[in-house]
Amino acid sequence: MIKKQKLLSLSLILAISFLVACNSSTEDNAAETERPVDESEITSAQSQSEEIEESKEGNPSLTTEEVLEETVSQINTSLPIWAPATMEIPEGNHLSAKTNTSNDSYEVELYALNEPIPINNEELGEQDSFILFGVAEYESKEEAIEYIQSELDGYLTFQGESEEINLGYNIPGQIQAGTGHAGIRWSIGNWELRSVANGDQIKEAEPVAKEMVELLQEIVLPAPEELGTVFINQDHEEGTVTEVYYQVGSHVINVYSDSLTPDEVLETVAKMEEW
Repeated sequence: MIKKQKLLSLSLILAISFLVACNSSTEDNAAETERPVDESEITSAQSQSEEIEESKEGNPSLTTEEVLEETVSQINTSLPIWAPATMEIPEGNHLSAKTNTSNDSYEVELYALNEPIPINNEELGEQDSFILFGVAEYESKEEAIEYIQSELDGYLTFQGESEEINLGYNIPGQIQAGTGHAGIRWSIGNWELRSVANGDQIKEAEPVAKEMVELLQEIVLPAPEELGTVFINQDHEEGTVTEVYYQVGSHVINVYSDSLTPDEVLETVAKMEEW
């Protein structure tokens, strides 16, 4: 009988101990659940959410230099990359870009937008770019030079006698007119430059040529290893087109615009550098 009482007492003690332990655990869990939320955790979560949203909508706070840096990082190529270090766009506009790559070349179109659009977003397909730059690789530097020379010859071929004109700073230019277009050619270092105008109106090509000579006293174009060309075509159906090619090793760097003025294009070329 005594043994049974002792067993009952022991069982009761164990049961009470178990209930107390369970109650303590429940209170601890409740305390953990009800603890104040750390404000830094909320801030971090909000920041991450904002970053995701910005990546979808474009980040209006990025500078043009930061957009160019991000654009370069999104050029999926093993080729060396040449790109402008900075870019001037109208105040209040937002810079964006679209990249295209192949095995031996890449090109980048730049956009100045009223509202920010992320780099390589499909919405850029509905916008007009204002300048394009790119790089193409050839088998040898001789092939790279040959390509630029073919573009040079195709742009304006000077045949027979041509008249000489002073473009300023003792730089002579050669005039050819009467072949359906009028043009002036001149050289500065390893650069060959062409200004082409409508019909036989040489008066349209001459001022642009002189403006370029004046500009090139203030800015410095990249140095081609052997050949660089500048084409300014006022005879283009879309208006004035400025196209630049220059050779570095077996690579040809190209800059093109039918939106910017010739001096704006050359100022961009002067900012091109290898990244």
